[in-house]
Amino acid sequence: MSDETAPRAAPASATSPSVVDRNLERLETLQGTDEGVFVLAVHAFVEGWIRDRFGYDSPDDGFKDLVQRFIDYCKRKFAGYVPGLDSMNALGHAHYDTNQVRHRFARLPPRTSQ
Repeated sequence: MSDETAPRAAPASATSPSVVDRNLERLETLQGTDEGVFVLAVHAFVEGWIRDRFGYDSPDDGFKDLVQRFIDYCKRKFAGYVPGLDSMNALGHAHYDTNQVRHRFARLPPRTSQ
């Protein structure tokens, strides 16, 4: 792994359990309201957590790239299959939908937020 792709530790406050718990509570309040806003918020939470946890600060890193780097890191660290990575991969592939919300304030079907 090169220095460019090696994760760096984030400031403890950014990824502390209390901050993550508060952000998850915020997501919980959005669930069941507007699917587009909820899905956009989930993607923002995931992207922010990956950036904070691993110190990926470059604005050139897109969401799908960050998710893929996280998946690759987990596979290396845990040497193979890691439960939950299929969901992360699906999240990366569904990012187009969030762009429709961000750029056009589009509605998303309920299935998108499940």
